[in-house]
Amino acid sequence: MHFKARWRWFWNELHKTSGRMWLLVLLVSVFLMFGMFALLVWSGHYLNEVPGILPPQPDILHEILPHWHAAVFIFKIGFATSIILLMIGALYEPHRMPYAFFMIVLWAFIRIASTTITKLGGPAGLISEFPPITDIKSIWDFIVIGLASPHILFFSGHTGLPFLGHLIFKRPVAYKMLCWPLGFISLAYILSWPQYAWWLILVLLFFWALIIWKWNKLFSLSTLFLFWSFVMAVCVLITRNHYSVDVLGAFFMTGGIAFFGKYWFAKIEQLCEKMEVEFFNKEK
Repeated sequence: MHFKARWRWFWNELHKTSGRMWLLVLLVSVFLMFGMFALLVWSGHYLNEVPGILPPQPDILHEILPHWHAAVFIFKIGFATSIILLMIGALYEPHRMPYAFFMIVLWAFIRIASTTITKLGGPAGLISEFPPITDIKSIWDFIVIGLASPHILFFSGHTGLPFLGHLIFKRPVAYKMLCWPLGFISLAYILSWPQYAWWLILVLLFFWALIIWKWNKLFSLSTLFLFWSFVMAVCVLITRNHYSVDVLGAFFMTGGIAFFGKYWFAKIEQLCEKMEVEFFNKEK
């Protein structure tokens, strides 16, 4: 069944269920989003007042792993690619979208709350340096500072977000849907050429050939999310954008957030599973 038909089916099924549960999830998500932005403003204001750069801390893995500049490209496009994959998951599983939205906002809120409380100096050799904003004109400048500062660590968002997608989305999707994230990556690479390694062209061509070859076949989006989280973990470490404990902690923190989210909204999770089974039977 085409994903447009899935959305029509989901809308019809939604009218048969208690809309109050879905509304509750969305309201809590919006509340957490406002709290998240408030924390970003507070964090940015604090960081703007901190003179200089906080000193880095030693990390054993950083001493072992190479400092690979070519991975900066993958790191820069990694977060946006994860968001595109999440959107694909939402297209194929619309009944999980409100619940997934809540889980992602909860995940972001906990991460920002934690990084706001604890400030750490960026790792030694951090490639993407934070440009300080000296002329604050609006609260958005504080938000930019809070998002871009190397002091905002705790657990790796680049690693945790795709792992969260692995825990939420379960349905297989067609290979042709990968044209969107791969197209974004290819465009970003072309626009940044020749700043990054030429061999990435061969990697991109390989994946384009794979997509064309298996155009209408299905693959596990959950497995792709898991693979992408490992790729992000490696890139984050070898670009020195996080400490190793941040990367390892991303899997445990994300898993814990997903577990508690499912526990707090057990009825929503049960409804998603029920609709998933009915949807699967309808497709047969």
